[in-house]
Amino acid sequence: MFSNRFQQLGLRNQILLLTLCLVITTVSILTLSYWFQSAAQSKSQITRHMDNAENVINQYLSAKENLLITASQGVTADFAFKKALAIGDIDTKKSVLDNFGQRINADLMAFVDQNKQLDAVGLASIGNKEALDKVIDKIAFSRTDSQLTYIDNAIYQIIIIPIEAPRIIGYSIVGFKLDNSTMKELAQLTGLSATILHNDELISTSFDNHIFAANLIKSDSQESFEWQENHFKNRKVFLSQFANITIVLSESLAEEKKELNQLLISLIAIACVIILLSILLSSWISSRIINPLSDLIDVTKRLAKGDFSITEIKASSSPEIKELNNAFVAMERAIATRESEIKYQAEHDKLTNLFNRGHMIKLIEEDLSQNTKFILIGINIRQFSQVNDTMGPQTGDQVLQLVAMRLTHHLTKLENDDRILAARLGGDDFLISVRYRVENEISHIVDDVDANLRRPYTFNELTLNLNFRVAVLVELDHQTSPDVLVRRVAIAMGNAKSEQSRVRYYKQGEDEAYLSRLQLLEELRIVLEQDDGQLFLTYQPKLELVNNRVNKAEALIRWINKEGEFINPEMFIDLAEQSGLIVTLTRWVIRQVVKQLSEWQGMGHSFKVAINMSAQDIQHSQFVNYLLDQVSTHNVSAAQIIIELTERDLMDNEELVVERLTYLKSLGFEISVDDYGIGQSSLSKLKQLPIDELKIDKSFVMKLDQSETDQDIVSSTIALGHKLGLRVVAEGVENAESLQLLRTFGCDHIQGYFLSRPIKPDEFIKWYTAYETDTHIHT
Repeated sequence: MFSNRFQQLGLRNQILLLTLCLVITTVSILTLSYWFQSAAQSKSQITRHMDNAENVINQYLSAKENLLITASQGVTADFAFKKALAIGDIDTKKSVLDNFGQRINADLMAFVDQNKQLDAVGLASIGNKEALDKVIDKIAFSRTDSQLTYIDNAIYQIIIIPIEAPRIIGYSIVGFKLDNSTMKELAQLTGLSATILHNDELISTSFDNHIFAANLIKSDSQESFEWQENHFKNRKVFLSQFANITIVLSESLAEEKKELNQLLISLIAIACVIILLSILLSSWISSRIINPLSDLIDVTKRLAKGDFSITEIKASSSPEIKELNNAFVAMERAIATRESEIKYQAEHDKLTNLFNRGHMIKLIEEDLSQNTKFILIGINIRQFSQVNDTMGPQTGDQVLQLVAMRLTHHLTKLENDDRILAARLGGDDFLISVRYRVENEISHIVDDVDANLRRPYTFNELTLNLNFRVAVLVELDHQTSPDVLVRRVAIAMGNAKSEQSRVRYYKQGEDEAYLSRLQLLEELRIVLEQDDGQLFLTYQPKLELVNNRVNKAEALIRWINKEGEFINPEMFIDLAEQSGLIVTLTRWVIRQVVKQLSEWQGMGHSFKVAINMSAQDIQHSQFVNYLLDQVSTHNVSAAQIIIELTERDLMDNEELVVERLTYLKSLGFEISVDDYGIGQSSLSKLKQLPIDELKIDKSFVMKLDQSETDQDIVSSTIALGHKLGLRVVAEGVENAESLQLLRTFGCDHIQGYFLSRPIKPDEFIKWYTAYETDTHIHT
């Protein structure tokens, strides 16, 4: 019915009505959109305020921490301070703590003896000493940074400094109170109100009205990060997880709401004015549009169909309509140009102007669909990162451009009239596709490309000789997707790198092997998550030759999958190291070993167990904490754990590895160098490292009785190791003759199949009991 009535209206009225509806709709949408955008911007601004405030708080606490550490170290290093604390008189200690506490404006000064028992408290700011005793039991004495803790209805930022004279005679605890004045100072720095909580109870706040502050933060905050109440926006920031200390940042929303309301009123007023003007102007414009309207409709229809051959309208049209027509013509030309540019950019690499990966794959797919005979050649610039590092990224870009030009120029001169494609896959990797007629051409094409690439490159009066690795894929299955073909080129390239080959052809089955390794890695990840018994540890005993006692063992991981197949440890451990899964795997081993030591300890057996670790494990930020946590949880001594690393692992990020191993050794852990003799370090280098033991690689021991060269190497290594104060272990002992030679050389421990194969934990105890009984009978 509405449609019929609309058609009965005159054209002028139809235009007026349509224009009015369009304007009202547009203005309404723009008004609402601008309103929502303003609201979103206001919300985003508040969030940024919160983020900035949170950063300021962290910087404030960090600055306090640095001030606290500097002041504390200066005090505890004072000889008079140490002497006063060493006297032993409580009043004297308290007086000393008071004096030095006042010097650094501390709110808390306390002295804890070497047994970590509270000995004296200064500044008399802690009324409840029992509260301080409880806190001392919980704080971490191994940390050197500041800690937040709750003591006697107040929050303190404390630092623990050991007092050495020269041995540690105790610990000084120095702290600053985070009180109302601190909160007001933070409020001035951040522009937001600040309230500090302990167990969700208000401790101190920048609000003058504490009752208002308490009501403001009573919202349910178990999971929420932000919430609104009483025209305030709050954010809860955890300052200390173990002490359950949080700070609540609050920002008033009253001003933002007022501004948004004023903005809405202004937008509505503007909308009304626009609607009124549209009514007046539409009636005037409609009369000038009616006549040429049909012509413009035809133009738009042609544009919609992609026909850009726009002609000028009749001469009787108004100048505005003519200008509009000219604009359509200009738009058509601009669209055509832009479409061409966009298509080129979508298909080409911006730096080299070669095809990009996506378009190259599309072109390969076209050749596959046509059963075209072609080869794929992958090209990688060897040690390209050194060019970037030594000569700068701009020079690196120029090198990539020169290589691309060399490829483009050379490929056009190949004696082959068929299409040749070249693409940059990314970084310093290139890919070319060359059609061929007969197989005899393939080697010629590859050699020609390789030789051309190796010619010197000259630019900016500089000559570079670049080395390349070339990967070739010849046997193409036209039913295979282009992504798989490119992956096979990448596999051949990876094998070229590992084999140090200049030109490497892809071999049948390598792709399947690659996918098999990926599948194995995924299975390992699932097995670690489920921990269903497929992974287990075996233990190979170590014999101490001086007394014929077995007091050590090495933990060795084994994997038998659900089908009962044995998975080679070297294979899946190598995959874990390449993928980064080794950290999770090593954590699993640590957890199992510590549990087993605890179980054996309950049975009355005390062994030391060696755990193989990699450089990735040692360098992981949470490694030390995880190891200490597991040892503490299962009540196992650190001296029962031997950390085994290869020479290569010790040399990887040496400074960090040495720092962490030194710290672990100071806690009682032992450090062993595994597979010694096949790496690249020397005893002169190892003497600088925090190690306790050398393990001579089994390649020198397995045929020790048959090789005088091995005997010379082993005997000299044992002698030099002992001179450096290191224990020496020989692994791979296979017979009694080799064992006797090792006794003669003075080797400390041996392990190998002659003594025992790696065995499961329950079988290990049975074997150990039988061995001890047999040894006792014969002695």
